[in-house]
Amino acid sequence: GDGSLPVPGWTDEYEWTGYIPFEELPNSFNPPQGYIVTANNAVVDQNYPYLIATVFAHGHRAQRIVDLIESTPGQIDSAYLQKMQGDDLNLNAEVLVPILMQVPLGAVVDDVRWLLEDWDYQSHMDSPAAALFEVFWVNLLAATFHDDLPEDYWPTGASRWFEVVADLVEQPNSPWWDNSTTDPIETRDVIFSQAYVAAVNQLTETLGDDPSQWAWGDLHTLILTNPTLGNSGIPPVDALFNRGPYSTSGGGGIINATGWSAVEPYQ
Repeated sequence: GDGSLPVPGWTDEYEWTGYIPFEELPNSFNPPQGYIVTANNAVVDQNYPYLIATVFAHGHRAQRIVDLIESTPGQIDSAYLQKMQGDDLNLNAEVLVPILMQVPLGAVVDDVRWLLEDWDYQSHMDSPAAALFEVFWVNLLAATFHDDLPEDYWPTGASRWFEVVADLVEQPNSPWWDNSTTDPIETRDVIFSQAYVAAVNQLTETLGDDPSQWAWGDLHTLILTNPTLGNSGIPPVDALFNRGPYSTSGGGGIINATGWSAVEPYQ
């Protein structure tokens, strides 16, 4: 077995058969580019003969690290490395925002897409644009997949879903865009519009009617939970042992990895 399914533990049939020879373990010695990058992404290709794991990050963080290393004009020092660690660039937004900016909306909602016009795709905690995009992302996943998938398989919004949606947006008439619970046949642009309208309505209700005051960190927060008593279910005890919420930058698939689930956004 490969560990992906339960197996009988009372026989020797599924015991380990040995260890990967040391010289065949994934390795890189003094590579030509002068650096090694890994950020939970696969470091071997499909031809590697041994099973390492079956689930990896899809390389967005690793690619951004490579881009930052290659684009630096001078020597990489500790200050630059610190800047890299806090980088909030959202590569998912780079794909989806240009499409959203071209989608016709009609007159059903205030068009606040001006927030996104000059956005640098950095998901800083004080960014109104990041707040708009991330709430749009949650609603886009829900509008696209909730009607087609059982609840247990609803998208979490993690980096693998970046890849799924990036492929799907190239197929604007794919059946995946159609809402199976309605009579009209929805297309990509219709679903984008619906997700955008829902996002603006939710942000207006939650953060107020001045879009310039929306902030990603008002939604995306961190609670430091005590592993022993932090989930007691008794509010005074939880308050005594836990800390937060703290406004937080970053997100999933970002170097500043503060991932959250679209099923239970945004912590």
